[in-house]
Amino acid sequence: MERLGNIVERTNIFFSYIGAIFIILMVVLVVMSVINRYFLGVPMNWPSEISQYLQCAAVMLPAGYCLRIGIHTRVDIFYEGFSPRKRMWVEIYSGLFAFCSSIPIIWYGAIIGWNSFTAGERSSSADQLPLWPSVMSVPLGAFFLGLQGLISVWQNLISLRNQHKRCSGGKLP
Repeated sequence: MERLGNIVERTNIFFSYIGAIFIILMVVLVVMSVINRYFLGVPMNWPSEISQYLQCAAVMLPAGYCLRIGIHTRVDIFYEGFSPRKRMWVEIYSGLFAFCSSIPIIWYGAIIGWNSFTAGERSSSADQLPLWPSVMSVPLGAFFLGLQGLISVWQNLISLRNQHKRCSGGKLP
């Protein structure tokens, strides 16, 4: 399980870099679109369209990394006051929630993505960009979010067990 955890964590770190690059590309595309439209008088549709597709991937692909480093939404005003044991339980429930909620996203997202790919779906704009890369980023990001959720559960259960061993003098019931 530890080896799988390392692979998933490295993949999530990689996807976080990809997401950051996509955000930079989105900024460049939007600035380029604004300059072309308002300063050069040449409106272009494709930079806006591509930035919308990149936004989907920039949100979904780094989701597992966000769970890994603990920046997903939670009420920190309560969390900060919790004991380490309660925090571990919160992380266990959060990991289980991330895993369970990712299953339908993976399932239906993969179906929609596969159908988009096999049908050769393209955007309705004049540029006719393929839709499947953007659509497939959703189940891919959800897959690694779910795996990171399971790894978080596993790591916190081990920490709870080790904490219990230390508190009970090494004897488990």
